[in-house]
Formats: sequence, C-alpha cells, structure tokens
Amino acid sequence: VSTQSTGNEKFLCLPAIELLYVWRFLPLMSEESLNSVIPIIEEALEECENVQPYHTDYPADDAFLCHLLLAVISNELGNTTHALSLLRTALQTEDQIGLDHFYIPYAHYELGCLYIKLLDFSQARAHLNYAKDFSNKVKSYSLENRLLFRIHSALSELPAIQ
Repeated sequence: VSTQSTGNEKFLCLPAIELLYVWRFLPLMSEESLNSVIPIIEEALEECENVQPYHTDYPADDAFLCHLLLAVISNELGNTTHALSLLRTALQTEDQIGLDHFYIPYAHYELGCLYIKLLDFSQARAHLNYAKDFSNKVKSYSLENRLLFRIHSALSELPAIQ
C-alpha cells in the first residue's frame, strides 16, 4: 500500500480503496458501491493535479494511483474503452513516480488483462511480460509476489502461439 498515506485525512480514503484493489475486493463490490467510490477518487485526482502546495512530495504517485483505480473500476463496470484510456494516461507519467514504483507493474498487468479481454494477445503478452520483468528494473517492490502470481495466471490464459 502507498507509503505516503499520512497527511491530509481526506486522502486516507485513497489507501483504503487501494487496499480493496490489491486484495481483489473491487470485483466483489456491487455496481452501486463501485459507482459511489468513483467521486472519491476523482476528487483526490483533482487535488493531485490542482492543489498547491500538495500535502506530500509525491502528487504524481497519487495521480497515477487514482488513474489506476478508476481504470480498474471502469473495467469492472464494463467500460473497457475508458479503462484503457485511464491506464494509458497513468502510464504516460510513470517516469514521474517518486516513491510508489509498484503502481507501474500493476498498471501494466491491468492493461495486459484488458488486452486479453479484447483478444489482442500480442499487446496483452507485451504488457504482462513488462509487469513480470519489472523487478529487474527496480530492486523489489511492495506486494511483488502477489502480482507475479496474478501475472503468471493471466499469461497462462494466452494462446500458446502468438
């Protein structure tokens, strides 16, 4: 979970939603519950982008997390196109992540899973392999083994010849 969750009490909602994501509770939530979380994340995203001074030294990390969470929720609600757009937006800023680098492989994992859903297996494989090999780029990251298990499961869904 985000290492920078102290500070503004309003932002304590974001780490809570992040926990729901990491432990795979978002797919279990009702459509109504998922829709009720969206405004909380959107408000946090707006603050990341517009409030100065920001409550931490890492607004890009929080913005990336907001885009990732919104993408996962959009996908759960059946809006794959919007989820793809949100993940691409997040990944355009991956070089700005200052502290929570583990968001990057999670975003590539989610993007890979979306491409599986869209039957674009070459893109799916590319993003899943990027996520899998991310630990070669950084020493280690939070919940790495948990994500690697998900990645290997997703890769096993791909056709053998691609």
